Amino acid sequence: MKNIIKYSILYLIFAISTITACPHDKDSIITITTQDQLKSLLANSLGPSAISFHMDRCSWCNKMHPIYEEVANNKQFGHVTFYKVNGPTLKAETHVKKALHKQIPGYPYMILMNQGKVVKEQIGGTSSRVIIQQLNSLSK
Repeated sequence: MKNIIKYSILYLIFAISTITACPHDKDSIITITTQDQLKSLLANSLGPSAISFHMDRCSWCNKMHPIYEEVANNKQFGHVTFYKVNGPTLKAETHVKKALHKQIPGYPYMILMNQGKVVKEQIGGTSSRVIIQQLNSLSK
């Protein structure tokens, strides 16, 4: 009987955490977790968006994430949707090349899109000031 109660509680906790799980990273960055989500994003991105491609064990990517997160939380860019993509895991190189006719030259890599077109690209690490300047080029 004890095991039934214990497993019932564990199942309930799992069910609640699954239902309430959100793909947003600190409410401002949407994490793309499947290749289908990535394909859809690249094919259907109409509004202003920033897509950050990274690798798990990339030191520059790890340095860039807090900067990207800081900019994403900036109220000035509430009209921009921010995305985060683990490039190698989702085979982003293939999908970006097919959808946008662009190469991912290395990680970290960020593209700014509007109306389905690439407006700006950022290859490698940078500062929040540079990202903000690039985001200002996106129309509302």
